[in-house]
Amino acid sequence: MEESNGKSRRITPEEKLEIFLEVQRGNVTKAEVIRRHGIHSAELARIERRATEALIEGFKKDKRKKDPEKETLTREIDRLKEALTEQSVEVTLLRKKVNGV
Repeated sequence: MEESNGKSRRITPEEKLEIFLEVQRGNVTKAEVIRRHGIHSAELARIERRATEALIEGFKKDKRKKDPEKETLTREIDRLKEALTEQSVEVTLLRKKVNGV
């Protein structure tokens, strides 16, 4: 991706992604990708390294984000289950007491 005056132009993130994907598909050699895009092999290596690092980071952050409302509701459900269990025990004890058991 060089201009005719010899200065290299900036490669957009979208172009870097396309370059990375071309190499990963394996349909063409790295040399062909380098030639087609007018980049240096060091630039291709940098693109591959950064893309790989970004993917790894993305997978690390892929853990489901916790929904605060869901967490609050889950805690409330647990609290209500515990209260229901306690009341059930109390009812059972009162029944035994009333029935003389």
